[in-house]
Amino acid sequence: LGTVVGGKYEVLACIGEGGMGEVYRVRHVAMGKLMAMKVLLRHLSRHEQAVLRFGQEARAASQLRHPHVISVYDFGVTVYGELYIVMEYLQGKDLFDVLKECRVMGARRAVHVMRQVCAGLEAAHRRDVIHRDLKPENIFLCTDREFPDYVKILDFGIAKVGELGADP
Repeated sequence: LGTVVGGKYEVLACIGEGGMGEVYRVRHVAMGKLMAMKVLLRHLSRHEQAVLRFGQEARAASQLRHPHVISVYDFGVTVYGELYIVMEYLQGKDLFDVLKECRVMGARRAVHVMRQVCAGLEAAHRRDVIHRDLKPENIFLCTDREFPDYVKILDFGIAKVGELGADP
């Protein structure tokens, strides 16, 4: 915390941890903009498959430009050799946590959420990107948007990227 990564991102707080990495709230030093930074867990950086998956996540998500898919802005390596992805900072909860709280989601709300999920997946499929790990933990419901339950699809770590999704 408090360090500057890549000469651009001041680390403010740890906001989450997953199987492959820790997620931090960071501030872009020059712009003052809040962002999220996912850092590959140090012990995984020695495993070729984990490194490949992490890079795949950055490449796959950065190819997608859709309101319901997380935006990825940067990818790099820290001075300590840790890989990181910088993406948009979201406020809210993932669908898994929402379902734990409400236990049953009403039909109208479920349709509202799933329409957005389908729109994001359709955009990914048009770019020949197949998520392959869609689950409630990877569907984020934002609370900082103009309408409730604004969906962002996360974690393209095991996505299949075809020719359209590859860099030109």
